[in-house]
This record gives sequence, C-alpha cells and structure tokens, in this order.
Amino acid sequence: MMVMKNYADLCRMISIIETQIEMLQNDVDFWFGKGDIPFESRGAKFGIGIAAENTDRVLKRIHELERQLEFYTELKSEMDEHINSLTGLEYKVAYMRFVEDKTYKEIADELGYSYGYVRNLAARSRQEEQQISDDNDVTQEPENP
Repeated sequence: MMVMKNYADLCRMISIIETQIEMLQNDVDFWFGKGDIPFESRGAKFGIGIAAENTDRVLKRIHELERQLEFYTELKSEMDEHINSLTGLEYKVAYMRFVEDKTYKEIADELGYSYGYVRNLAARSRQEEQQISDDNDVTQEPENP
C-alpha cells in the first residue's frame, strides 16, 4: 500500500513541477518578451537592467525545476516497472485507491467485490505493512569494546 501511496505522491509532485515551469515561462514572457527582439515586453517598462536580471533569475529557476523534473520522471519510470510487475488483489486495490484516486466503493464495484471486503483487505494490508515496518525498526544496543 505504501508503495502505491508514494507513487501517487510522486505523480502529484511531477504535476506540480510541470505547473511551476509553465508559470515561470509566463514570467519569462513578461520580462523578456515573446518576439524576436529581446526585451520588447511589458516588463521592459521597469528598465532593461531589471528585466534582464529578472529574466536570468526566472530562467535559472526553470533550469533547476527541469533537473528536478528529470529526476522525478526517471524515478517514476523505475517505479512503473516495479508496480507493473506486482500481482495480487491487494496491489490492484492499492493502485486503484492511490494512483487512480478511486473510493473503496468504486473499487469494489469495478472488481466485483463487496465494499466491506475491499475495505477490510486494504486495512489488513496496512496492518501487515506496519508490522513489517515495525520489525525492521529494531533498535540495536551499541557494542561495548
């Protein structure tokens, strides 16, 4: 279940970064202009120096976001491969819940199970995942030399 939740969060992060890049591109258009002649823009009324500084600042931020987007996109691609290799009803339910953002009622209807069964399956998966997480959190005492 946690894998699917992390995947859904990753998809949202990618979408947010893409939106930020679009918004910053609008800022570039404001400060630099859209045409062939540089600084033929609404931002040029503040002076070419200010327009140039703001254009550089925005372009630098776009470049940073593009690097982040590339990283997250590669990570999503790797997760896609792993998720597509998973089988079982638990993963199907988790995928539909967290990635496709469906309710347990919608999932139950689509898969042909009762709402209660799907909800209990999801709860049991969360409990098992929590148990595995707790088992891996064993605190070790430092060794005395």
